[in-house]
Parts: sequence; structure tokens; C-alpha cells
Amino acid sequence: MAHNIKRNSRFAYDFFLAGPWEQYSSEKWKTMFKEAFPDKEIYDPEARPSQKTGEWFEDNYHAVKNSERMIAYVCPVPFAGNAQETGMFYIFQRENGIYIPDHLIVIWNNEVKPEFGMQVVERYPSKFFRTTQKAIDFLKGL
Repeated sequence: MAHNIKRNSRFAYDFFLAGPWEQYSSEKWKTMFKEAFPDKEIYDPEARPSQKTGEWFEDNYHAVKNSERMIAYVCPVPFAGNAQETGMFYIFQRENGIYIPDHLIVIWNNEVKPEFGMQVVERYPSKFFRTTQKAIDFLKGL
């Protein structure tokens, strides 16, 4: 299925998938994005060799800096790694003069607690969704 998202040529990746590895998630959220956007350049830290060699920070840093959009899947664990990646992404996008809400996609599904945390994250300049499918549908509509 075709969609209208066009990648800015200054970015190496259309999407950076920030969130839990699929084996630790209640759904195959990364697979859902890869299947929905087969023609897009998607950076998935879980699929990178650097995750096994221990050189993941530099690899992820470069990818965050060179991704046009970030999909931040909120983890049901404290101090999740994607919180730092999301912060870096926000800074890089702001430095590039990009309007953040269409570029930072946050997915907070029903298993993530407490609810008051969601109220804080909803205030961030981003697009906020309660399901992975709604986030995919939004991106397909761009």
C-alpha cells in the first residue's frame, strides 16, 4: 500500500524504532511497522550487530541523529533506554528546525502504568497514540 510520507534527503532513516525488544513486548510492534512500511528505511536497534558487540551507543546515537521520525514505544519498565533516545531525537530535530509533533510518535498502550505518567508524556510536543495500529494509520495518512 502506498503512502505519502517522503523522507528528507538529509536523513539516512525514515524511522527510528525506540522501545522494548519484541521478546519483551506484549505485541510485535516493530514487525507491525516494518510490514506497514516495507519501502521505508527503518532503523531497529534490536536488529543491529552493535547490540551484540557492545558498540550500540555510537551506532544508536548516529541513527537517532540521522532519522527523520522516531517511533517511541513506551515500555512498562522504569528508566527505559528509549527515554534517552527520545530526548536526543528531540534535541537534534529542534536544532534542525523541524516541527516535532509530526516527527515524534509516542505509543503508550494499556499495559503501561501508572496512568499519571501518561498525562505527563501527553503534554510533550509529539503525536500520542494508545495503540500501535493507530500510530501506523496516522503515519500512512501523511
